[in-house]
Amino acid sequence: LKSAAGHLASALDAVDAATSWVLAASPADRLPGAAAYLDMLATVTGGAILVDTALSAVAVGADDEAERRTSLARVFAVNRLAAVAGRQAAVEGLGDVLADGRATVLSR
Repeated sequence: LKSAAGHLASALDAVDAATSWVLAASPADRLPGAAAYLDMLATVTGGAILVDTALSAVAVGADDEAERRTSLARVFAVNRLAAVAGRQAAVEGLGDVLADGRATVLSR
């Protein structure tokens, strides 16, 4: 579970940074990245639940269940949690691009 926990920690750091940016940004800058931000939150929440249930299964000594839950947490961590940090750019970096695009479309 150490690798899953590491991916979870990195994803939490990215969500923390994105949340700080969202709180400081204007509504116009926040809106284009809203779906990416919600995706980050959902992914981190799911990863935290999977890691927590795996740790609980290990703690109670349910060997078969612990192995299944640990495997699921690891697969989720590699496939989903590892990508969360990349979503941060979509949260923070689209406001000005879309604003420019709206201006171009509206001027035609």
